[in-house]
Amino acid sequence: MNRVGPLVRITSCIAAALLVIVATLATELAPASGASHTPTVGRSIDGDVEPITFEQLAALDELTGAHADVLRLYWAYFDRVPDPSGALFWIDQHDQCVSLRRIAEEFERSAEFRATYGELANGGFVHLLYRNVLDRTADPLGFAYWKELLETEVIDRAELMLLVAAAPEFRNRHPLPSDDVPGRPCVAPTTPSSVSRTYELHGHEPFATVGPVTLLLPSRAVERIGFHESNHDGAGQMQMLTVTPPMMTMETRNRDTVSRGAADIAAHPMFDIVSPVTGTVIRAGGYTLYCHHRDNSAVIEPDDRPGWEVKVLHMQDLAVGVGDRVVAGETLLADRPTVFPFRSQIDEFTAEPSWGHIHIEVVDPSIPDRPSRGGGC
Repeated sequence: MNRVGPLVRITSCIAAALLVIVATLATELAPASGASHTPTVGRSIDGDVEPITFEQLAALDELTGAHADVLRLYWAYFDRVPDPSGALFWIDQHDQCVSLRRIAEEFERSAEFRATYGELANGGFVHLLYRNVLDRTADPLGFAYWKELLETEVIDRAELMLLVAAAPEFRNRHPLPSDDVPGRPCVAPTTPSSVSRTYELHGHEPFATVGPVTLLLPSRAVERIGFHESNHDGAGQMQMLTVTPPMMTMETRNRDTVSRGAADIAAHPMFDIVSPVTGTVIRAGGYTLYCHHRDNSAVIEPDDRPGWEVKVLHMQDLAVGVGDRVVAGETLLADRPTVFPFRSQIDEFTAEPSWGHIHIEVVDPSIPDRPSRGGGC
């Protein structure tokens, strides 16, 4: 049976979007699911903060038309510009094969949505939806059509919100930069994870010091920081600072070096990697990790301790070269972290699928380094 309403035609594409892919989600809306402060970017050492905006998030090169649909659904449900932390959470969920239908159900269960629509009968729901979402009074034909579909249980309220969010009227009022970008296949977790992914958008905060060198977070979205032993005898012990992402010192790797000589920073693949220090790039380029895996690194001589080296590894699409000046928390080093086809130690403490991580260490090259066990490639 072909049901054509005055607002939108139900197509096979929309019907497919309504299929439920079972996933475990928090029952409350992501903006309230751990976001305890306004997301920020560009935090400098002296504490100055530049707020991140929805426009900045929506303009990320990695977003596709499918992500735009998620953002518009959020907008339709709550009649407001999505907050960046909540929007990114649901984009991540959709990338992990959580359907738009399931996201709509979670939105419907949120306290914010229930406070606005929860006690209304179907007629009142349709009237308020037109006023809040479409900013107009419901026309009699449209009102009668949608009310009847709800009353006869042909569709439910989540399906109605999905259809309105996908309608040309709403899309044309809320165009997004990624609307025409082709989608890509979602990637569901391959194994059940005992770790739930939680993170907040934050600034490039100082997370550790080594002597006079202060290290800033290289990404605006970090899931976890894991300190571990470096391969280099000259790597200095990192002193942990109070920071937004959770930190831990991981179990020994039996390298006979200091316990926090390096940091693995699990970073969101949609966010740029920026320099953790101010200084000059003295080495940069590709190399082969563990004899098999192509990777990129940059080595920076920090202004705060000339002669030392800040090594930043596991990056894709390197953006700096030898001699370049870099500024902590500002200068782009690379497009994203490298994701390897094997599990790293930090992946034991992060959710599936793993994001990839950035490796940072601060080395005093005047300290002799013993040959690595097992030799080279």
